[in-house]
Amino acid sequence: MAQKRSKYVIRHLRHKKLQYVQLLGGKCIKCGYYKNLAALEFHHKNEKKTGENWRDPNFNPEDCELLCSNHHREEHFPQLNDFQDETNILLSQKIKQGLDKRKALLSVVESVDNMEIV
Repeated sequence: MAQKRSKYVIRHLRHKKLQYVQLLGGKCIKCGYYKNLAALEFHHKNEKKTGENWRDPNFNPEDCELLCSNHHREEHFPQLNDFQDETNILLSQKIKQGLDKRKALLSVVESVDNMEIV
């Protein structure tokens, strides 16, 4: 009996999220991604939140933007947007300085450990 209820709840939540997603245009506002419902997320436009989670009864989708999971992470962690480029540049510099690739990579990892990225 509990298993049938669980399927009902899952189906209900999926339908509810789909309604919110459709209300917000059905795709990521930055890249247009739309393929997987689980990869679409609600980003609050401002800090004042009325229902933080879309499952919350007070959730208002009009207070949100629809983003794919990648763009949502970039929105919340802008300090890491150029992180990969910076580490690749650092690695190239170490190799040009004459370090073999393994030692250069270890040096970059050590440098990254010392960075303040959060």
